[in-house]
Amino acid sequence: MAYEFKIHDTSDSNPADWTLLDTLLGVLGKPVDPQWTYTPFSDHVVLGDGSVRGLGFPQATWHWQFLRDTQREALRALCPGLSASVYIRTLTNESSSGVRTYGNFLCVMYWPPASEDKQAGNVLGFTLEFHHMVAV
Repeated sequence: MAYEFKIHDTSDSNPADWTLLDTLLGVLGKPVDPQWTYTPFSDHVVLGDGSVRGLGFPQATWHWQFLRDTQREALRALCPGLSASVYIRTLTNESSSGVRTYGNFLCVMYWPPASEDKQAGNVLGFTLEFHHMVAV
């Protein structure tokens, strides 16, 4: 199955023009799709009648077991500090007719603040977080 994860700086809000993650990070045509999570709300509250209401914006993570240094540098160019505004296309928890549904978002990308595990030209256990996601 071909995934369609995308990421782009804020210079172009048209999802059709955003860069496919495989294009940005691809090595010898091998897909580099991340393990992903999607949370539709940043928090929730139990109401007096026992029902639950979601609060806040969606959040997502993209995780790779390892990235080559060149792949990390391509992502770093989108987020030179600890955070940056970016557009992403990521899978959500929803599906339609048995097909997973993607969402397009403007969000804040968080660079991992902790020390990175670098070994032999690779970064191991690398996770990007996306917060304050607004559907576009």
